Amino acid sequence: MALNCSRVQEYRMFPIFRASAVTVVWASMLCAGIPVANAQDGSTTSVGAPVVDHSRFYGVWTIDLERSDDIDRAIERAVADAGGDLRPPPGTNRRTRGRYRGGPEDELFYDFVSYGENLTITGEGGVSFRIVYDGGFLREFSTDEFTRSQSASSGAKQDFSFAYWDGDRLLVESRPRDYGRAMETFSIEPDTGALIVEMSMQPAKFLVPVEATLIYKRSNAP
Repeated sequence: MALNCSRVQEYRMFPIFRASAVTVVWASMLCAGIPVANAQDGSTTSVGAPVVDHSRFYGVWTIDLERSDDIDRAIERAVADAGGDLRPPPGTNRRTRGRYRGGPEDELFYDFVSYGENLTITGEGGVSFRIVYDGGFLREFSTDEFTRSQSASSGAKQDFSFAYWDGDRLLVESRPRDYGRAMETFSIEPDTGALIVEMSMQPAKFLVPVEATLIYKRSNAP
């Protein structure tokens, strides 16, 4: 069945009388060429674009420290860019990995996302995602509009994330419990199959975001 994009604007103006809100959003995304997830097989569909398999993101991943940015140095750089001078805690030096890890409970999100060396990604159909980090820290988010709207309106003070697809890249926006913000872009490196995570995290107490790229390889990969 062909989609008449010339009528989408009319549907957007009067969704109650013409179609459900979900249908209107879906149609608008297709007309704009934005990928829409197919829950059956984890692929996405868009006008004039090939089907993309997003199940490649699922699996067990281990960080490649040699190829990844140094998170501690990224933190120091962000503080310096804001005009500050961050010194290593007692008992550590500038060569100690994880020297800035730790803090209040409402900042746990940043610790696990930036320092976690092992993560397991599961989900369904390229729509729902569960990421478990070292220590059992769990993140759950979805590209489904209804699911993420329900989570956002829960009223509980919790880490909240929502995601959307940009071609074969998964973009995840988060609002941690400290009322800071984070943006991550997940992609698969074509040549190696490695998981690339480009992140920009700004805790509430930071004036400048911490930016870094982490690279993970599958745990069973050489």
